[in-house]
Amino acid sequence: MLEWLRRVSAFSVAVLAGCPSMPSGGELVRPETPTVGNVLGEGGEDAVCREPGVRGTPLVLDWSTQDRMDLEEAMHDGVAVVEYRCGKLRLIPGCRTTGGYGFLGMSRREEVIQLTNVDEIRANLPLGGAAIAVDLGAELERGLALELAMVHSGKLRTTVSAVGRDRLEGQGCEAATHIVRGAFVGAFAMSSGTKGKLRTAAQVFGAGVSAGSSSAKQLERRDGELSACGSVQPGMERAPSQCSSVIRLELIALESGSSAPAASGPMPKELAAEMACPDGMVASEGKCTAEKAAPYRCSGSDQAECLEQCTRGDAQSCTIAAVLLDGTDRANELHEKACSQGVAYSCSRLGVAYFYGAGVAKDTSRAARLFLSACESGDADGCNNLGAVLDMGTGIQRDQTKAAELFVWSCNGGDAQGCFNALVSYRDGRGVRPDADRASTYLRRAEQGGLVQIFERGCSGGNAYTCWGLGYLHEHALLGKPRDLGAARSLYEKSCPGVSWGCESLAALKAKGR
Repeated sequence: MLEWLRRVSAFSVAVLAGCPSMPSGGELVRPETPTVGNVLGEGGEDAVCREPGVRGTPLVLDWSTQDRMDLEEAMHDGVAVVEYRCGKLRLIPGCRTTGGYGFLGMSRREEVIQLTNVDEIRANLPLGGAAIAVDLGAELERGLALELAMVHSGKLRTTVSAVGRDRLEGQGCEAATHIVRGAFVGAFAMSSGTKGKLRTAAQVFGAGVSAGSSSAKQLERRDGELSACGSVQPGMERAPSQCSSVIRLELIALESGSSAPAASGPMPKELAAEMACPDGMVASEGKCTAEKAAPYRCSGSDQAECLEQCTRGDAQSCTIAAVLLDGTDRANELHEKACSQGVAYSCSRLGVAYFYGAGVAKDTSRAARLFLSACESGDADGCNNLGAVLDMGTGIQRDQTKAAELFVWSCNGGDAQGCFNALVSYRDGRGVRPDADRASTYLRRAEQGGLVQIFERGCSGGNAYTCWGLGYLHEHALLGKPRDLGAARSLYEKSCPGVSWGCESLAALKAKGR
């Protein structure tokens, strides 16, 4: 839903996630032939131990079939919990927290990356990377690389974004460090290749090992079929059966005490969800690496660094620089550049600027197209924004049926406000047949995403939409206490005329003599 006007018009209900600053040193010294002790970080001055930050996005291509089945079961039963520490990632199957996952289909996306040294293998494949590096041994020093081809079809996401230890349930929770906020799914292939000679995804899927010894050949793995991913479409209710393997996890650290919102910072949450690296590493060319020769995503703590990396060609650094320069003419220019290079978050933010005419000529039709582009690329907030525009018919033809569908997409993508809007659609029959059961499902997801706290903070900050949303919850007794029409009317008055729904709700109360 359209919210957080102007500076707060990010159309994003989640707090921007921070990212640890990167050290200025270069490549770490490694032994010529890694030993088990070196690679596993069990001692020795050459051991490399990189602690994950608040967020983590490790690849899980090296997981066994049983590991994947255990993860799927844990995500079916609630929000999954893991232990994610230096060089270690493991699911805690007996521990979970309340919540669930939805699936947001997205445009088919391919990527091929090379892991060229022990440090990169360990950081990007924290479950089995250490053992893989041991198996490859000195071959890495002789030009071998681990090549990973991935085709994304969508993502599983929960609205739960902040969990305190007090909310964990079950056995083994004392070792937990992170929750699984989401998982990118699709198909993948992994094999050894030649450093610097990057193959296409089709070549990695279709060809065997191109270099290396028998130990390298044993590392060849794949799950899913490249051809099955050809039918992927944005908004699909589920991924094709042969294009639904978990590729990458999105992890968020547990709060130390009671549940609380994640700390704010300059890094847009959607970028952090794509690639969050351990301490001392940067996101570059689709992987976490200590190398800075190629363009890399800036940390967000240095505006000059972000502008430099944007100029060098890192699109996500353009987005972060735009966030740091929010409210200036330069911000829209940077979002435009990032959006043209496929950064969905920037497309959504640029859509906000065109919708309100903030720093650009107002153009609601273009705003809708930008929201659509963001949504199809997997940005749940973009889906919600487009749904809001279609529901209101602002500058484009009104289509409440499509709006309701987009709100569901947004909710499945983890946006608590998308869940609220889906709730309103199915409770009030806005473009769909009223369905109390579905409305209840979306309300539950919205509550799990901290929607009430979001609305309260937004309304106190003067955001009209969140005042209306809070009034709606009071009017319909959705806060776990009796209906409060006085509070609802007051909140609707605050929201009107800023939000048309607020005016409609206020008029409805008066018409009914309430």
